[in-house]
Amino acid sequence: YYAYTEFIKKFDENPVELTDFSHFIIEDFLGSLYRVTNSNKLITYKDIIDVYVPKAKSVLYNSADKKGKKGNIIEKSYEKEQQNKYGVFLGGDRPIIYIESELDNDNSILVIKDSYANAFIPFLTNHFRHLYVIDPRLWEGNLSDLVKGKGINNILFINYCLINRYQSYAELLSKML
Repeated sequence: YYAYTEFIKKFDENPVELTDFSHFIIEDFLGSLYRVTNSNKLITYKDIIDVYVPKAKSVLYNSADKKGKKGNIIEKSYEKEQQNKYGVFLGGDRPIIYIESELDNDNSILVIKDSYANAFIPFLTNHFRHLYVIDPRLWEGNLSDLVKGKGINNILFINYCLINRYQSYAELLSKML
């Protein structure tokens, strides 16, 4: 939420107040470190996920247009998942998704991200009518063609803070260009 508020101020817009979102909590979250290690120590330190549901109604498509399978920005069914509760945000990672918000504007943004950004993206639906989201680890398209073809006027790179340490990620970005 704090990253969202600072980001949206760059557009001379006011962020939606946290108290204006509906909210629920997912308990007993172990996360990706547990999935990788299966460490019993992590079981004793379960976390929670605070989920804030965007005010603007939106539809998520598993493609760059409205032809893909529809989904929800916040997918409550993941609340009951044992291994992937973080999938509550955007239904998890996909190569590319398109989110159309009910807003009465033509603002568009392309978000190039890894899974750490999934909790951030729903906040953007309160300001952008058209959101395109790419995960370079999974997508194999041409970035320039997408931006030109969809008339995207804003691009945001948002990733795990140490992703730049991985040469393979830089190579994936390079292939998109």
